[in-house]
Amino acid sequence: MATYHMKMKIGYNGSTMAHLNYIRREGKYNDREDIIYTETCNLPSWADNSTEFWTAIKDHDLRACRKLEFAIPNEISHEEQIDFAQKFLAEILPEHTYSYAIHETDSAIHGEKNPHVHVMFSERIIDERTVNLSKEEFFKKYGKTTKGRVYGGSKKDRTWAGKGRTGKLYQVREKLEHRINELYTEKKIQKAVSSKSLKAQKTQLRQMGAYSESEQFDRLKPMRLDDKKFMANKDIIRAALRDPKSLTLIDDPELKKRILQEKSKMAKAEIAAAIAEMDSHLTPTENEKFVALEELEELQKNALAKLPALPDSAVINAYKNRLLLLQQTKKELVVNKEQPVRLASVIKAIQLYNTDMQFHKNIDPIKEIAIAQAGLEKTKKELVILKKMQLGNIVDRLIDLKTNGKVKEISEKIRSQESFLKLNPHINTDRLQNLKSELDSLRKSYYSPEIKEEAIQLAAINKERIASLEEVSRILETNIRQLKNIRQLDESDFEKIKEYQTKISYLNKDKTKKPFESSYKRERIDLLNTTIDRRSKEYRDLVFKIAKRSQNINYYYNKLLNEKTKGEFKKLTEQARSKKDLIVYNQKLGKDTTSMQKELLEIERNIERLKLQYGGQVLLDQAKKLQQSELMQLTKLKQQYTKLEKNIQRDSTRRYISATTKVSLIKAKKLADKLLGKDDPHVGAAHIRTDTRENQIGQGAEL
Repeated sequence: MATYHMKMKIGYNGSTMAHLNYIRREGKYNDREDIIYTETCNLPSWADNSTEFWTAIKDHDLRACRKLEFAIPNEISHEEQIDFAQKFLAEILPEHTYSYAIHETDSAIHGEKNPHVHVMFSERIIDERTVNLSKEEFFKKYGKTTKGRVYGGSKKDRTWAGKGRTGKLYQVREKLEHRINELYTEKKIQKAVSSKSLKAQKTQLRQMGAYSESEQFDRLKPMRLDDKKFMANKDIIRAALRDPKSLTLIDDPELKKRILQEKSKMAKAEIAAAIAEMDSHLTPTENEKFVALEELEELQKNALAKLPALPDSAVINAYKNRLLLLQQTKKELVVNKEQPVRLASVIKAIQLYNTDMQFHKNIDPIKEIAIAQAGLEKTKKELVILKKMQLGNIVDRLIDLKTNGKVKEISEKIRSQESFLKLNPHINTDRLQNLKSELDSLRKSYYSPEIKEEAIQLAAINKERIASLEEVSRILETNIRQLKNIRQLDESDFEKIKEYQTKISYLNKDKTKKPFESSYKRERIDLLNTTIDRRSKEYRDLVFKIAKRSQNINYYYNKLLNEKTKGEFKKLTEQARSKKDLIVYNQKLGKDTTSMQKELLEIERNIERLKLQYGGQVLLDQAKKLQQSELMQLTKLKQQYTKLEKNIQRDSTRRYISATTKVSLIKAKKLADKLLGKDDPHVGAAHIRTDTRENQIGQGAEL
């Protein structure tokens, strides 16, 4: 029986190397003999092997990797399984470094082979720019300048971790489903898998009228036993599935429930297979043939009318295939009465009929007409453009690309001159003739057999596109007529249709297209954004300088003490802070912190020793002098800040600043509010605090 399985987890840096050893069956896992193949792909140039890469990743990234696990078909050979895994992973992870391994174990219950793939991949993107970076550059912060230039290291792909991560996983699950089913079709294996839930599969089959097939999915979500309990009782589960009488000897309710669920699943699968086998050999009666023919003729008559409102080429092809199925089914029904006829195609056609009927029950003709008309207008506009594209126009476009727009420029001048001459016929036409001669000479100099051949190919593609769009146009027109027949439309309905069309045209409008701007204007806008970015940086730097000079006497005293002890004072202070946090954390967990308290006491004694040795009144006087000099600097900085803040406020209201520049201004303002205070932005927290702590410092130094 074909099975589908896929799950994804987050891999943190603490377990990265252990998981790598697990999937490759190395280290303490090398006694396991279930590995078929292992490989690492898309390594950057700085990593000689996967071990070096993953070691560096775990040192730099807390969320070091994503772990993916999925089942692959057991009906194919090991070589085909390797090929399948390689192609699928290359499709879903083209820009990521990944290590994977294929394991094959025996199912604990049924004894079937269970081949599956373990993958671990980094979220960091490997592309043409990052693949050849050095190790140091690879892990630098990624960024973009205001002009779009990329700098820094490898960017993380947030689609695996952001708000859209669930949709990303569903997308990968569906791709796996399609690839497995394509493989089954290619190998002519009568099986299929689905990435949908049991409930979704059951609903889909019932909507198609396949009630007997849907029964096998009418079951509760299986209860999972923990791994230890399952492995300890696997022989009991296997025996109970073969002999239901042994179920009475099991006392554990969880174990009994798990066995009953598995037995129910097996029974429903056997019933569905038996019904399918029986249906494949049935011969319809004359009455069944007559009823089926009537339904098929009705369906064939209305098949094109039941197209969705905006069909694409895939939908059109699908409906063509449906019509072919209907014709083949009719042929099977009218063959020699003595010849057995399989009901499979009849059932499929009737299920198709039921699906189409379900579509029409839920249809809103007003919305569908608006969508269809919008699609029709768009199609006709494209047809007008394509029909104008004759061979000569295509050649001109190809030459225009080679001459950097020269053909288009001269053609525009010719059209402008012709319009001008229509209004002023007495004007000399020499300029127009010169422009035409210039255009002809340009065409002759760049025309070549290669351009002619390329133009012919493009013309053939245009012809096919025109035929396809004309077919779409005819179908949409038919669809609109059919939709209007569903119910009688009045004036209010037509008003609603127009309203919907207006909304659709707005949604289809290209919002990325910018209005024309002269090169001079663009240069001025770029200069404006560059100037504001520089000013914003100056503003942030100034805020940091003011905040730094706003410290109390204790800050300057500790700074001088740290300089005298060559960094030892700061090092011990950080150790004390870290140890205090660790004590609080362990106390919350109810652990004994006696030894940690002793270590903290020893660190604090060393701090006091440094204060006695290097501190004192002399150091305090030096700290006061340093504070006073900073106060003088602070007055100048305040004046600069007041002037610069006015410019920043004016910049934030400018019209032509880019989104990046606007964000930079907002961040700078928030930083100022945070460090200098909101109530008085000119002073805020920026004042010298000579509080009573200097007395405490002096007293502490004399101990």
